[in-house]
Amino acid sequence: MNQQSKVSFVQMTLKIASRQRFAAYYSRGGAGGAGAGANSRGALASGDPDEVLDVVDHWVLERKVFDDKGAKDKIDPPGARWRVVARLQV
Repeated sequence: MNQQSKVSFVQMTLKIASRQRFAAYYSRGGAGGAGAGANSRGALASGDPDEVLDVVDHWVLERKVFDDKGAKDKIDPPGARWRVVARLQV
């Protein structure tokens, strides 16, 4: 690591439980072709629009806490935003 660019991060893992429905349809008229309007659906390709599934997702988020370029006591540096770094497969 370059001694001139030390950066510290904090990470957290979120467990998100939800109930979802999934249905994917073939488009009419090809991929984005004529006839593929907002209300036109082709045949069901996958899933079941009436089945409700219990889904659990695990997401890892991280955020910069401070960097050594500025003051070390700066807990909220400019540009520090939470970002998604991983979706865990459990």
